[in-house]
Amino acid sequence: MATGAARTVVGNGDVTIHKKQLSAQHGLWTCGGAWSGANVSMNEGNIIDLNPNPENRLRKRVCGGSTMRMFIMADLSPKDGEPRPEDERVLCAIEADSNGVVSIRPDLSKGRKPYTIGSSGLGRDVFEYSIEHASNDISSDYCEQEQKMYRELYQRHNSLLATFIGKEFETVERNVLRVMLFGEIESARNFEYDNLYLHFFVDLPRGWSVPPSQELSWVTQTCQTKVEGKENVAYYSFPFDLELFYQLEQMQTDADEKLPSLPILYIEVLSMDSWHRYRTEGYTHYVIPSQTGVHKETLNCWRPTGVSVLAELRRFFIGGSPELEDPTYTGVPSTFQGNHLSKFGFRTETTGTVNLRLNVMMQSKALSDQKASSKASSNIMQSLGLNTLQSNVMQVLVALRNAQRRMRLAKEKAIVMRDYQSENTEA
Repeated sequence: MATGAARTVVGNGDVTIHKKQLSAQHGLWTCGGAWSGANVSMNEGNIIDLNPNPENRLRKRVCGGSTMRMFIMADLSPKDGEPRPEDERVLCAIEADSNGVVSIRPDLSKGRKPYTIGSSGLGRDVFEYSIEHASNDISSDYCEQEQKMYRELYQRHNSLLATFIGKEFETVERNVLRVMLFGEIESARNFEYDNLYLHFFVDLPRGWSVPPSQELSWVTQTCQTKVEGKENVAYYSFPFDLELFYQLEQMQTDADEKLPSLPILYIEVLSMDSWHRYRTEGYTHYVIPSQTGVHKETLNCWRPTGVSVLAELRRFFIGGSPELEDPTYTGVPSTFQGNHLSKFGFRTETTGTVNLRLNVMMQSKALSDQKASSKASSNIMQSLGLNTLQSNVMQVLVALRNAQRRMRLAKEKAIVMRDYQSENTEA
């Protein structure tokens, strides 16, 4: 039999142990106490764990606030000897966080093999102990009261969500196509200079519109590059969202266009060094896809170069570089009105790439007929174009039938008038 005084410490508070014997033969140790004067402790040190173990992954799934901890400890020093810090061992740690979650480590025994703990004295005694849940079961009245409280809490939460979201499904008008974009600038790779940031905007063709509060231009944060293999990579994870509306009636007025023009995303990559020298690193553009779903794209960039070496010397020493007066020149310029666009003679240089991720959703009542059709196209814009073409053909056929009916009525009226005149002449 090995005995010792057992005590616990929680910040400024103590837990009083009712039984102070650890039995190696029976393997049972029971303690009870009161938690008093516990301090609130905050997470200290580096909050970013680069190599988390499985336990930390489970415990730190969400951002936690303040925590309270209590440690049940045993003093394994000899009964008649002086207590030593190395003889104090933690038997159990209890932690309560701001989310209302109580964690116990190690876990309750629940009939499993007892936990073991050894002393550092001459005897090298080994003790076994178990952790049991000794609280009384709650009464049925209290259990029913607790369930009622949870039901009321859930009802208030649902009412709050219904207040913000509403109960009706949001719809659009009959001749309107709604496009929702949820995008992310993931990374930029293999550009010449460090400290990169991106400026990008959306150009809307004719017939497209956005809500008044919708932003059409964004600027990312400045990011330093890191070496991965043979590539210099700058990670952004910059999210953006876009809500677009298209009037389907516009497709009927644009007789020269079989399909509507889609919005274009124009991207400009820039760099800024420690001397605040700005440089243009590249331009690229991306046409918003006409198919719904997730789209991952790697966009190749280029930048304009000067006609002499002076432009490169200026770029290296004092910053600044040739840039486009109109960023839409990376695609089809907004001022272009002809049928053929030639960029022959424009001096450029290939630079890096930009990784883009887009989630596209489309909503329109005009697509309800396509859902039931067995020949429905996966390209919604093409489907709308075909629907519009069919609608135009049907309108022409209806007009033709009306014209034929009017001609037939006019011919019948002419025959009746001729017969009437001939009868009057004979009379």
